[in-house]
Amino acid sequence: MDTRGFSALRVHNFRLYLSGAVFSRVADNMEQVIRAWLVWEVTGSPFWLGVMVFCHWLPVTTLSIFAGVLADRLDNRKLMMVCECLYLLSSLLMGILVVTGLINLWEIGALLIIHGMAAAIGNPSRQVFVHDIVGKEKLVSAVSLTNSLFQCMQFVGPAMAGFIIASAGVGVAYLVDAAVFVPALVSLAIIRVVKQHRQTSQVSPWASTAEGFRHVKGDPLLLSLIALATVPAVLIGDSVAAMMPIFATEVLRVGPEGMGILLSANGFGAISTAIFISYLGGLRRKGSLIVLTSALFGLLVVAFSASSWYYVSMIVLVGIGMAGVASQTIISTSLQLAAPDLLRGRVMALYSLGTLGVRTFNGPMIGVLATAVGAPLALGLLGGLVSIAVLIIAVLTPERRKLN
Repeated sequence: MDTRGFSALRVHNFRLYLSGAVFSRVADNMEQVIRAWLVWEVTGSPFWLGVMVFCHWLPVTTLSIFAGVLADRLDNRKLMMVCECLYLLSSLLMGILVVTGLINLWEIGALLIIHGMAAAIGNPSRQVFVHDIVGKEKLVSAVSLTNSLFQCMQFVGPAMAGFIIASAGVGVAYLVDAAVFVPALVSLAIIRVVKQHRQTSQVSPWASTAEGFRHVKGDPLLLSLIALATVPAVLIGDSVAAMMPIFATEVLRVGPEGMGILLSANGFGAISTAIFISYLGGLRRKGSLIVLTSALFGLLVVAFSASSWYYVSMIVLVGIGMAGVASQTIISTSLQLAAPDLLRGRVMALYSLGTLGVRTFNGPMIGVLATAVGAPLALGLLGGLVSIAVLIIAVLTPERRKLN
């Protein structure tokens, strides 16, 4: 099996895809920082920071499973192009509204819902598309390289956003963000996939969705992997990034540029780990590694919440990025390899629901908790719960030990 040495880069279509995904991920990570700073400027409320997280992830909760049916039936390249257009549109309209002084909270929420619709449709389509263009033998390399890229842009995007906000303002930052999505559209437009295996069944989308649920429910390994992926997402999710304006202004006192650097530190840890996994091409004892990295992720969030020193916080965020991307990469790769070809889109849609859609509930939860007890204590409590819940799931789901 061709696994070592970044083997997926030998596939021409994958190189094209990756080159466009660079820009898409930079823009997406910029948007998270710009959005959080805008909401903090407008409201000064941790509650509203949480509400906007809810608005962003609500479409992922409601549409992810149906998006899996689309990924199994339609041309995923075209679906991804639609998603990039939605991303671009939401950032462009947000920028225009901010620059003209017409922005209101309801408009922020509505445009974040559009952004979330793109995420809901795009995530399972992207994962199936990667499988289609590289095949099973190079899948570990491709997924790890994709995660490497995405986490690298988590390093670049927040730093760019913080600099633009500090120098030109939130409105200009959103307009720049919209422009950065354009190369991703161009890249997808020139990719040509000769043949993609698609489901030919004429059953209804609802029946197809139910089929995906039944399969995962009846497969203990798939079920345990999705459960381990869901716990950190539902309890932590975007809480670290969403609460970062509070840490930057009230705890560490470093402003928007310092906030961008802190989030970039998280990205640095993530990319270094993802590149390492990509080069190896495979790992042993995957089940144990998933539990270890997921539990460590929660403990590091506790450590970050307790820190009042800028450089200590930066180092801990590097560790959070390392633990988070390691668990995500191993789980997503294991799911794709274990899922049947005709159900892969729906299995990955359930994974998207468990890792992205559940963040709908995380937003209001962290917002209310942070309002009641303060952002640091709220984040620390949730981090501790992640570690405890991961260990409980590990004990209750011995099926993960089948992963070698």
